[in-house]
Amino acid sequence: GVEYDGFGRLAAMYRPDPTKDGQLSPLPAVQIEYFLPPDLGTPQAPAHHSIIHTRTQDAAALADGEYLESWSYVDGMGRTLVTLSEADPSAEDAGSWIASGQVTFDAKAAVKRKYLESFYSGQPKTFPFGALPATPFGEQNYDAFGRQLTTTDLDNTVTLYSAYHALSTDMWDAEDLTAGTHYQTFATETKDGHGRTAETTERFYEGAALRERVTRTTFLPTGEPQKISRELAGTSQKVVRWLRYDSLGRMVLNVEPNTSQGFTDDPEALPVAPVIEEIAAPRRGWIAGIDAREVGLTVVEMGGGRAKKDDAIDHAVGVVFAAKVGDWIDEGTTLFTLHSADEPRHHAAQQRLLAAYTWSERAVDAPPLVWGVVGDGRG
Repeated sequence: GVEYDGFGRLAAMYRPDPTKDGQLSPLPAVQIEYFLPPDLGTPQAPAHHSIIHTRTQDAAALADGEYLESWSYVDGMGRTLVTLSEADPSAEDAGSWIASGQVTFDAKAAVKRKYLESFYSGQPKTFPFGALPATPFGEQNYDAFGRQLTTTDLDNTVTLYSAYHALSTDMWDAEDLTAGTHYQTFATETKDGHGRTAETTERFYEGAALRERVTRTTFLPTGEPQKISRELAGTSQKVVRWLRYDSLGRMVLNVEPNTSQGFTDDPEALPVAPVIEEIAAPRRGWIAGIDAREVGLTVVEMGGGRAKKDDAIDHAVGVVFAAKVGDWIDEGTTLFTLHSADEPRHHAAQQRLLAAYTWSERAVDAPPLVWGVVGDGRG
């Protein structure tokens, strides 16, 4: 069950009573109370913040009114300034409340500092959030465009420094900035014109030599990643993975070298079938016809089509015809090439496809490639 106040804000939530079918617990599992600036200040000393007081039931029984409380202070821009959670003085906590997530903002409303938790023993409704605690803090500085420039840890160590270029960013951690075994091993991320990560460069030492490992991603015109390659710069060592999608943009093929049979690093290439054979014509003569329906059903049985909508398609299987209707074929010359997943299906497909041909002792005219054009009066 859910209750709302007069402003449509969530006020209470009830959980189902596990002992009584169809009934809610006698007490709310969560209660929320809101204090707006007029509730917190006076005309002489107006408040410019709000408070959200949350009580969460933590009793052993649903009928017990024991709740865990928290108080969140929110400024006029909807940003949380600090949250007070119940402490446990009996466990030697140094106060009744734990103040966490206390932050300060710079002139552009970005987080400037974030302080470690501190204890507080006063009234939760009058926490002095304007007085900054003496606990250590992390700090972040930004450039004129609002981009992260330096991030400093609690001990004043720069843990991340970012240097920006036209389409790339160099990222230095503390070890990259300090003389030692990882000095100058910063990472670089390069974007394409659409803001997508097109290249990532990692640097590391191999002995005394500084090496680079580069990961590149190419994308389809529709935005999906097509090919991902990782290589050691200056060498031929490379690992490639590529993907293929259906007409709805759903991934249907994920090809990588360790598990893909007949792997190729060309995303435009089809996977290679385990069984490939050129099938010879069993006789000489003109090809009078090929049963297209039988060909299609045969390919479906091979795994190259769907009998049911959730069937997977084997993109490696299929048939490539070497001759068409109207062609003269000598006995023993290649009639078609069959690509199959295994020997049993290969043999069955061969027999079905050979039976799909109609032969003639006389010359047969090839059917026209174009039967007509819609709208020209001739079709």
